[in-house]
Amino acid sequence: MKIGYMGMSHLGLVSSICSASFCKKIICFDLNIKKINQLKIIAKETVDIRGVGFYSLGSARKEISNDQKNTYLNLKQIDQ
Repeated sequence: MKIGYMGMSHLGLVSSICSASFCKKIICFDLNIKKINQLKIIAKETVDIRGVGFYSLGSARKEISNDQKNTYLNLKQIDQ
C-alpha cells in the first residue's frame, strides 16, 4: 500500500509518521523545498538503517548466520 500526504505542516507530518507504522511506502509533498530538505536531514541523522534493514528480513533474520548478516549489511551500505 502507498499513502501520500500533501503539506508537511504539523498535521501532515504527524499523520505521515503515524502511517509509517503500518505502511511501507509514504510519499510526502510540500511546496516549501527547504522544509523537505530539513526533513531529509533529520531522517538521515535519526533513522537506524541497520535496524530497518534487519527488520525488513522478517523472520528469516533469526535463521541467518553472522556471515550472512555481514554480507547483507555490506549490501545495504552500497545502497545508501
